[in-house]
Amino acid sequence: KCTPPADVSLQNDKDESVLVWGKSGNQTDYEIEVFYEENGKEIVENKITTKKSKYVIPKSFTRSNKSYKIRIRKICYSQQGSIFHSDWVVMASVAPCNVSVTIVGNSYICPGGSVLTAVPDPAGNNFRYQWNTGSTAPNITVTDTLQYSVTVTDLGTGCTAVGSKQMYPI
Repeated sequence: KCTPPADVSLQNDKDESVLVWGKSGNQTDYEIEVFYEENGKEIVENKITTKKSKYVIPKSFTRSNKSYKIRIRKICYSQQGSIFHSDWVVMASVAPCNVSVTIVGNSYICPGGSVLTAVPDPAGNNFRYQWNTGSTAPNITVTDTLQYSVTVTDLGTGCTAVGSKQMYPI
């Protein structure tokens, strides 16, 4: 009988999410799938086979707006060379990113410049800002008729959002 992996858990370690399970053995293979559901169908976006007892979930999945799930099963081999699998162990969803940013400010260049402010949602103080001007402050003063953009990163989750605003002459 091919038993499912034991003690499976999803852990968050600083900047990454890690799937961990039982003890790793040289002869044991595990299959892992990262998937989401859409219109009642499962869409598998990543599938690996490993002998390790942990799997670092790629940031492209943990920082997506999709709600991904992760599952793992053991691959067993008979003495005759047949391959069979344990049941899947399905983990809770990897939380999707829910960060957005709005650039607040007049769209026209005022004498002396106009101030643009990046306002992330959800609000908080744990964000990094990167404007296309090179500034890393939440607000900038602009004097040129250009398109300005900002990338906001939630330092707690690593999720990012981009906002832009075109500036016009008066």
